[in-house]
Amino acid sequence: MDKKWYETHTEKVLKGKKCVSLYPLKNGWCTLPEGTVYTITRKYQGLNLTSDKCPHCGAQQHISRVSYRDIQMLPKQPFDINSDSAVERGEAPK
Repeated sequence: MDKKWYETHTEKVLKGKKCVSLYPLKNGWCTLPEGTVYTITRKYQGLNLTSDKCPHCGAQQHISRVSYRDIQMLPKQPFDINSDSAVERGEAPK
């Protein structure tokens, strides 16, 4: 992600978007490897990220103040008609 793109997009636009880490990221508890998929939860003094759930144990990690240089946005995911979250967000076709 480049600086101009980051600065021109608000938290409202970024919140809920998926991204992948280009480098290992760590919080006060652990280090997550590069390539981990995250959801952007906030844009304040960098990005706040929440990792996807671990398929083995279900744990999620929260990392704050991540630079826009450390992530790459993922392309928009295809619409899933069976997804409850898609229906709750009002994305179901009319």
